[in-house]
Amino acid sequence: MCMFMGLSSTAIAFTLFGMMASLSAGFSPAIQSVMLALYTRRGGTETGKLFGALGVVQALRWVV
Repeated sequence: MCMFMGLSSTAIAFTLFGMMASLSAGFSPAIQSVMLALYTRRGGTETGKLFGALGVVQALRWVV
């Protein structure tokens, strides 16, 4: 979305793309919270490994 903000030619388009980008900002923390709840429900106790794996997946998402 930020790329579209930079390429927008009008102030209204810039504002709309900014609003859409701000709505998607909470997606990653929400997914991490759900994953942690599912992990602990299944008996997982090593949350550091879970967040480490999630961090690797998020880093690979930007590389590919």
